[in-house]
Order: sequence, then structure tokens, then C-alpha cells
Amino acid sequence: MQHEIVRTSGIAAGAGAGRECLRHDTCIGAEHSVQTTKIIELERAGKFSKALTLAQKTLADAEKAHGPVHRDFAAALNNLGHAYANLGQDSEAEPLYRRALAIFEKAGGLDSADIAPTLNNLAALYQRQDRLADAEPLFRRALLISERSLGPSHPDTGRSLNNLATPYEKLGRHGDSEPLFKRALVIYEKAAGPEHPAVATLLNNLGQVAKVTGRYTEPSRCTGARCRSASARPALIIRRRRRPRQQFRQSAAPGRPRDSPIGEGRHPFVRCNMMVRPS
Repeated sequence: MQHEIVRTSGIAAGAGAGRECLRHDTCIGAEHSVQTTKIIELERAGKFSKALTLAQKTLADAEKAHGPVHRDFAAALNNLGHAYANLGQDSEAEPLYRRALAIFEKAGGLDSADIAPTLNNLAALYQRQDRLADAEPLFRRALLISERSLGPSHPDTGRSLNNLATPYEKLGRHGDSEPLFKRALVIYEKAAGPEHPAVATLLNNLGQVAKVTGRYTEPSRCTGARCRSASARPALIIRRRRRPRQQFRQSAAPGRPRDSPIGEGRHPFVRCNMMVRPS
């Protein structure tokens, strides 16, 4: 789930981050890009307080350089919200996400690809608070934007599919969640291969769906990431992965036990901890 850091252009964002590769040739843009990269590094190292301090500075710099209605300022708002969320301060993060979303919508339109990361972040926050009725339409909107702007087979679309499926599963809507998990699995297997951790996450999610719907059988032997049972439909389990099992798993940032959807800006298959880089 679910927090996405919106990146500045000019820095390679890795596979699946095409929407983040926007041109920006000013010195200020380059500086913000470096700051965003540093925030990501601090968060990956578990130094969330330092990441928060740098995110606050980046926001101040963006406002001074561009004003309070520019896309770069919105990106910095999103990233500061992400830093607060990593510290468990959702009450601070929510208004930042909402303000960033309003600026992105005004700057690029309601269907702009820039909006999707912040939609995912805000939806993830609502999901952590069990506000599933608020989370679901935001995840659905993020998926529609991803499909429209990146295509139905893009890894970011796969992440959005998983993200939308998760609240459906938590609501017991297995008929809605399972097809989304399966679509995401096909995308990730094709894009990253069958041994990628995101494939493990999706297999685990599908295995949990099969289990709660009475179609799960623990196989006696397993030789690969996908394990088949004797039933007509395969029962999917995860055998060897670094992370412990968890129902309807959506990996969290280091030091954060709370769930969040898969996918990330640099590595869209693992977590949804993406920051928005200023344009």
C-alpha cells in the first residue's frame, strides 16, 4: 500500500515509473530531485525522523521557488505526508495528501497520471484506519488512471489492481478481489519473472482468498513459487520468502508494521512507498 513518493524528473525512477520521468532542466528542479532521492534513502535506512526534517525543508524550498499552487509544491506536500505517515502520524499526513491532490487536479486535470500516487497514499491511509468505504473509490480511481495513462499491462497498473483488491478482500468481497489479484499476478510474472517478491505477495493473497473460500489445500510438496493442489483450481501458497506470512499481505516500509499495497516508485513490484518528484 501504500505510500507513494512522487519523484522529480531527471532521475531514473526504475521499471514501471514512466509517469515520473518528466523533464525539468532548472537547477532548482535538480536540487529537489537530489533531496527526494535522499529522503528515499533515509526512509529505506529506517531514519524516518531525518527523512521528515528533509521533507519539511524540501517543501519550504519548493514553495519559495514556485509558489503554493505549482506541481513541484504538490509533490513536496505528498512527500511530506509520506514522511509523516511513516512515523504513524496520519493526522498530519491526511491534510497534506488532500492538499497535494487538489493542486495536482488543478494543474493537470482530474485524470492526470500525476494524481495516482497521491490517490494511493490517501487511500492507504484510510484503509489503515479501517475507512474502507473512503479508500475503495480512491484505489479504483487510481487504477483507472493507471490503465488509461500507462496501459493494462504496466507494472504500476498491476500494483493498483492489488491495491483495489485488498479492501474488497477485507470486506469479504472475494468475487471482486480474486480477479484483480489474478490480473496483477499475470502482469508481475511477465514483467519481473516468477521468483520476484511481488509475485510472492500476489500468490500469498490468492492463497488466502482460496483458504477463506474453502478452496485451499496445503500441498505435500512444492517445487516453485506457484504450487498446485489436487483441486480443479490451484491453491496458491508461498514457501520461501524473506518476509513472514500475513493475511492479504501488502508489504510495509521498514520499521512500519502496518499494511500497505505493493509497488514503489523505484521498484514498483515490492512496495507502494513512492514519492512524487517535482517536475
